Amino acid sequence: MPLVLELDSTLRDLSLFSFSLNLDVPGRVLADALEEDPLLPGVILMEDDRFAGVLSRRRFLKHLSRMYGQELFLRRPLRVVYKYAQTEPLVLPGDASIVEAATLTLGRSRDLLYEPAVVHLGEQDYRIVDVHQLLVAQARIHQLAVGRIREQRRTQIVQNEKMAILGQSIAGIAHEIKNPVNFIAGNIAYLTEYANDLLELTAAYEAEMTPPSPSVKALRATMDIDFLRGDLPKLVESMRVGAEQLKRIVAGLQHFSHVGASARQETDLRDCLDSTLIVLGSRLREGIEVVVNFEPEFPSVPAYAGQMGQVFVNLLANAIDALLDEWQIQKERRGVAIAVAADGWKPCIEITGRRVAVDLAPGTEPLAMIGPPIEGDGGLAPNWVVVELADNGPGIPEAIQEQIFETFFTTKEIGKGTGLGLAITHEIVTQAHGGRLVLRSPRINAQGRAIAGTAFEVWLPLTVPNA
Repeated sequence: MPLVLELDSTLRDLSLFSFSLNLDVPGRVLADALEEDPLLPGVILMEDDRFAGVLSRRRFLKHLSRMYGQELFLRRPLRVVYKYAQTEPLVLPGDASIVEAATLTLGRSRDLLYEPAVVHLGEQDYRIVDVHQLLVAQARIHQLAVGRIREQRRTQIVQNEKMAILGQSIAGIAHEIKNPVNFIAGNIAYLTEYANDLLELTAAYEAEMTPPSPSVKALRATMDIDFLRGDLPKLVESMRVGAEQLKRIVAGLQHFSHVGASARQETDLRDCLDSTLIVLGSRLREGIEVVVNFEPEFPSVPAYAGQMGQVFVNLLANAIDALLDEWQIQKERRGVAIAVAADGWKPCIEITGRRVAVDLAPGTEPLAMIGPPIEGDGGLAPNWVVVELADNGPGIPEAIQEQIFETFFTTKEIGKGTGLGLAITHEIVTQAHGGRLVLRSPRINAQGRAIAGTAFEVWLPLTVPNA
């Protein structure tokens, strides 16, 4: 029955050879066992019920084939031949992945390349894995990985096509909504003026008609004129606020769905962020506070507005996912749907923008930068802008921080993440705009202290860099 392997299969999933002999056993016993089972790669050697080493088929038979080899080694204990054929065994834990084990096996010196590896399953349970079997398993896993990548690419292509169609649909729908919304918003002012005029006219009639006729008095009692006078201006004002909100939503959808020009244009990053926050507004209403703080006179930058919108969507969506997951964990931990955790924690995203004067060395590698570029001595004019998107979530483990910008790397469950968001974001910032994308986890507060959470800093030059 063929082995069923997965991408995360370990050595325990392979058919391991369980054959061991004591060092005091004559060599004839091993020779008979090797002749009986031609697939047996070697033997685990034990002494006093403890692991002593491994002797491969290849080395044992090599010593037997020498002159007087059979006379020397077949009748004598295995410790004699092992003294001459001994090598440093490669002992691997049973939970080691097949890919890792194959890499370590192939990393040995050339004379040990075909020597079997030892798998330690616990206590004094040692097994042998044949190198050929290990490499075949690695090849199968490689095929699985290639198939998974191809499937993810196909899925992403389909998703991209869907998003492109959705973007075109959103642009059309937003355009269709925009006209009636503008019509409503434009007439709110006239409605307010007409309502005030009518209220003034009714007040004037009441002043002239004293006392009012029985029919007017009865009609006034049915409509509660005093309540109407106080509530009508509030009603009209709420309609005005709603119309303005619709206009902002439509403008945000149009901005977000805009593909963008083929050349850089002066772009207001605050507008990009506003549009992104509108698009993600339904998820932010789940209890996440957003604080936006840009320094005064924050400049426009030469950028591709559509691509920068995608950068902010990817970074904010990841922050929202992390915060909502942590929020759910805290709720389950306390057993109630609380609004604020016991320690006062509440999910929050802080977005800040500032100008910086720095002198970056050409070709500085963003992933190698633990922090931002070194500040200049004050003699430089501001030549970079930095937009920082920080959350107070659980943070990103240090062990995976160097991998998060790699294509297809994701910590999310299958179906919830493709591992493309940060890779695309990194490419847009660094390659398309000549900028830097810096990760800080834990993040740094205004006082320079490390605090829990994650911050992504988007560094963009104020001038278009040379090709």
